[in-house]
Amino acid sequence: MLLFVRHLTPLLSLYWALLSLSATADCRLDRQEQKRCGPGQCTRNSDGQVYCAYHFGGGALRDLNGNIACGVGFCVRDYLGKIWCSKHKGGLAGRNSKQKVECQGGCARGTAKLCVPGH
Repeated sequence: MLLFVRHLTPLLSLYWALLSLSATADCRLDRQEQKRCGPGQCTRNSDGQVYCAYHFGGGALRDLNGNIACGVGFCVRDYLGKIWCSKHKGGLAGRNSKQKVECQGGCARGTAKLCVPGH
């Protein structure tokens, strides 16, 4: 099922350990070119406002309508454009060879409730 993720888990754990020593936030520029940061991944909505995942290691993606959806872990879009995120803090999300979304620790729909405005 998640054969690809299982083989990469030890390497990614090391990567995340090293990343956590050097990075504490993600940042993006808003429409006014002001740097906005947050605890997790950040992205801009269709109005140029920056929103970030509430959790460190969380994902943030813009949906097809320009709204931001976030998750506890990383996020990916399915073939319909819906955003799915790992239920595991900092967990991976991706699509398999059949384009089906798979997530480390299971998947949950991305939601604006797990986003915070960049500061």
